[in-house]
Amino acid sequence: MSVLEDISLTQIRTIGPRRPNNQTSHTALSLLTGAAAFLLALSAHAQTQIKLSGELGAVKELLLAKSAGGPHILVVDRSTLDAEATSALLATIDDLQSAGSLVFAVCPRLEAGTKDGAAIVAMSCNGIALIKKAELEGATAPWCTSNSRREEITAKLGKLGRIDLMLAERFLKPTSALSWSEKSGFKQDDSGTVKLAQAGSPLKIDATKLKRVAVSVYEFETIEEAVTAIASGTMKKRTLATLASGAPGKSGAPGAPIGSPAGKAPPAAPRAPVGSPAASPTPAAAPPNLDAEIAAKLVPYLKKYATELAELQASLKEFDRYYIGTLGVWTGENKNLHDVWVDGSDNTRHKETKIATERLQREMKANMSSLRSAATSIEKIAKNPENPDVVRTKAQQPILDGLRDGFERNKVTNYDEFSKKVRALK
Repeated sequence: MSVLEDISLTQIRTIGPRRPNNQTSHTALSLLTGAAAFLLALSAHAQTQIKLSGELGAVKELLLAKSAGGPHILVVDRSTLDAEATSALLATIDDLQSAGSLVFAVCPRLEAGTKDGAAIVAMSCNGIALIKKAELEGATAPWCTSNSRREEITAKLGKLGRIDLMLAERFLKPTSALSWSEKSGFKQDDSGTVKLAQAGSPLKIDATKLKRVAVSVYEFETIEEAVTAIASGTMKKRTLATLASGAPGKSGAPGAPIGSPAGKAPPAAPRAPVGSPAASPTPAAAPPNLDAEIAAKLVPYLKKYATELAELQASLKEFDRYYIGTLGVWTGENKNLHDVWVDGSDNTRHKETKIATERLQREMKANMSSLRSAATSIEKIAKNPENPDVVRTKAQQPILDGLRDGFERNKVTNYDEFSKKVRALK
């Protein structure tokens, strides 16, 4: 029994003169209820609140420190954060989540708003609470000029925050419009029922809009209310939103690929799969000569690497069916994506096929960014260039880069060569 509980029960035992039994029971019950509420309030008050306005190194250390009880609470009390600091904090949140811990963001209403990196960090947490009238704003184009860093942050935001990659991308890239509808999910135009952003303007989104697009969010009057909800377990971690229609995208329920008969498995590709089966999400056992502490630290990153690779290979298998034309609806002379790439024409005019192929490419590029990040972490933790996992994961990066280049430039030769090699990776 804790000291606080002991004090509370002592108070209950010693308060007031003895009354008739029914009255005594009623009084004791009231006191117990009050004591429980008092203890909950004390627990919430005692819960460590990490302020994003603090020095970056200190914020990272606090996030990685063991929580006194329950999830970490990150109070997003700064308006902006540069791309480099954002990338570093997302890596820390990734480490925290990989270790099985939770972090919830609490966003007060700031006069200057919660923008770019600060908004991205908040959305990357396991859950988010917006204090009344608070709003999140995406980045402007100059915020991150590095394509590789932008892709890395987009991938991490989608994975850690468990949000649709199209929404994650719009937090960093204000090029196109963004809207949402229950039937088709997020769309890079303004044809959806919920208009989220105009082309060229940063994304601005509040609790009402997040709820309308099926993204889990909580809204409270005060920071104290949010902290109490987190401490009590009332606030739950975000899971992938499920659209009633099973619309494409990682926020939607998986449906049959475009072009396959409803309710049936997609047809098998005419050519046999090249390479070995997809990687198992269970990491290989660490070599016996590794230091035990290092081996233990490597486990979550090896598991993450294996999971990302398995996801990439599964998406690649589906994408390949569009590439050779056994999936999709092809409206022009070209009857598959391979031929579309060869002559440089626009993708099929069939909207659902175009959405599906573009979605798969976004998801695979996000997987590849996560794989590179995990490989870097494995190398840093192992501190040994001859470590088998370091050698293996590092050697796979040029292969992944070759496939990425195929997607970036619609380059048939790259795809034909490197898709086979990626399917063979373990």
